[in-house]
Amino acid sequence: MLRVLWLQLLFISLLSINALAELGACTEADKENGINPTNQNFPKQLDRCATDSWGEEDKTTKCLKGQYPALSDGCAGCFGKLIACSTAHCKSKCLFDHFSNGCLDCVDKKCRDNTKENSFSLIACTGLEKDQLPPVKPKASL
Repeated sequence: MLRVLWLQLLFISLLSINALAELGACTEADKENGINPTNQNFPKQLDRCATDSWGEEDKTTKCLKGQYPALSDGCAGCFGKLIACSTAHCKSKCLFDHFSNGCLDCVDKKCRDNTKENSFSLIACTGLEKDQLPPVKPKASL
């Protein structure tokens, strides 16, 4: 009985350590390598990765790493998780236009913001504030 309890505590501890490792995953180097508000290409590149991967977290992360080879695995993983969260919670609002106001509002509320109701928060995962993240919408063509 004691051994089972010990194993359960060990398992819970490992899960907690893994969850904490994801918090604040983006480094200063990641900011220099494209994860910043001045990168106007990021929304289209992330959208292309998300579309090509059908919203699957691991495939989106791998694709993003292909676009940004210097990006840390943890930081790229946060954006893979963002896409998986968006697919799970905002599919109907984002199905036809990933950059519509309805889609972006849903993703903001369900997957970007750091609230108790969210199962995932891009802000918590990356360790960046909203104004430090890349833009969510591509710059309009002139």
